[in-house]
Amino acid sequence: MKKTLIILIIFASLIFSFGSCNDPIFYTVSQEIKQNDPKINGSPSKFLEANGYLWVASKKALWKYNSNDGWVKDYQTSLIGDIAAVASSGNSSADIYLYIERSGRGIIINHSKNKEIELSSDNVQTIYSANGVLFIIARNNNIYTLYYLYDANDNDDIPLHLDTGDNAPTRLCGVAYNETDNDYYICTDIGVFIYNGAALQLQNEQTEYEKFFGSSFAGIINLKPDKIAAITRSGSLYLIPSPTSGEDALGSSIAGFSSSDHVSSGALTLWKSGNDEFAQTILLAGRQGKLYSSSATEYTHGYVELLLDINGDPSGTKFSEPGKQSPSTVDSYERFVSSLGPNPVNHIIQTPYEIDDRMIIFASTHQKGVWSYRFRDNKYTWNAED
Repeated sequence: MKKTLIILIIFASLIFSFGSCNDPIFYTVSQEIKQNDPKINGSPSKFLEANGYLWVASKKALWKYNSNDGWVKDYQTSLIGDIAAVASSGNSSADIYLYIERSGRGIIINHSKNKEIELSSDNVQTIYSANGVLFIIARNNNIYTLYYLYDANDNDDIPLHLDTGDNAPTRLCGVAYNETDNDYYICTDIGVFIYNGAALQLQNEQTEYEKFFGSSFAGIINLKPDKIAAITRSGSLYLIPSPTSGEDALGSSIAGFSSSDHVSSGALTLWKSGNDEFAQTILLAGRQGKLYSSSATEYTHGYVELLLDINGDPSGTKFSEPGKQSPSTVDSYERFVSSLGPNPVNHIIQTPYEIDDRMIIFASTHQKGVWSYRFRDNKYTWNAED
């Protein structure tokens, strides 16, 4: 009897083992990786490309990256508050600006000149930059104001007003530059404002916008030097302006998230398969679950992908999961969802070829630091950059 029982246990174990190996959930779990201790921890800022480096900040430290040195700490602030955003101004040798977030009054520091930018009593909320121009949103009581700093090398670091008319944005979500029209696209929580570069160059005390496209946007990006797209919080992607609805209309969404369980984090970047004219291009969009506080326990975040054609137009209407279609930024969907997948991606970038010819992708995650997609343990995988 005892012998028969032992045989049955062994037989059942073999069946379970065989079945489990073919179970998709078991296989996904088998692909899980041990997370590295991140070199840059916390919830890092948006990445910045300037002066031959990638820049990112987290907590009180500013970091810079190139292929020779990797990530190196460039600066540690002794000021109250953390460095929450990094941007630049100037078209030759760019000045690096740091937004110091704190409960009393957020400020901007010109890191290159080691001085604070004066904004009277305004409480700075964040900063972005495009084509050498610094953009700022600040609050005084319950009034929000957009500012710009045209070129740190041409003035005394005095930000000037951007008029928003009767519109009242409360959050700055990104900026983009249209080089054909010399226009700056300012993405906010209520819509995209377009300001002409020639008008900004005059550096008047206040500059009026040319056009406004209203929607609850979360991020903006250049698909081509003269083709700009913005994504809403719900994950709908729009061309600004729409090529089919006229110059003054938002038009219809050109693509969107396939799941209603997620919202866009606002993170957008372009990934290229190489550095030649035949390279394929994929738009990456960071996402997070609607229950943000429980995000660390779910396998449904990270980012999603949208293949673009040679004109910068989407090849489909839905973003897809990394590794589920070809081409993709990763070679295994299972390794993706078992590594970066559980983490909301707040910012993401592919290193420009000029900085690192490996063109590594880096991601700023929510509370888990900077991650990278590298060759580790005989395979490419996402993990915390250590």
